[in-house]
Amino acid sequence: MLTVDLQITNSSRYPIDSGRLFAAVERRLKEVVSSGELVAEKVVVSLLVVGKLEMAEFNLKYHETEGPTDVLSFPFTDSSSLPEEATGFVTPAEEGVILGDLIVCYEVAEEVAHKEGKTVEEMVEFYVLHGLEHLLGHHHE
Repeated sequence: MLTVDLQITNSSRYPIDSGRLFAAVERRLKEVVSSGELVAEKVVVSLLVVGKLEMAEFNLKYHETEGPTDVLSFPFTDSSSLPEEATGFVTPAEEGVILGDLIVCYEVAEEVAHKEGKTVEEMVEFYVLHGLEHLLGHHHE
C-alpha cells in the first residue's frame, strides 16, 4: 500500500484546499505505482504555495527569468547528473522516495482561472499535478 507524504506550506495570504491537493497527488502517484513506473511504498513531495512577488524571486533565482510563473519543479535527484557509481542507489524504506519540491503561484492560478472559466482550486490542482509530472521525469517538448 502506498503512503503519500505531501508537505504543504502556504506562504501566500490566500486559502488553499489542502485536502483536495493531497487527494489529487495521491491519486496520481497511485496510478504511477500501479503501472510499475515507480516502485515505492512511500513517496514524499513538498509543496510551497506563494504569491506573485515571491514566485518572481524564485523564478529569477533559479531560472534567470523575470516575473512570476505558474509552477516550478525541483526534482530531488536527476539520475542523469549522478555519478555512474551512484546509480542503483535505494532510498531507505522509512524515508520513502523523495520526489522533490514544487512551488505554485496562487495569483497566477487565479488569473488563469478567470480567463479560462475555471475555479482557482482547479487551476492550483492543475499546476500541482503538472509540476508532479516534472518530478516524475515527464517533460513537455
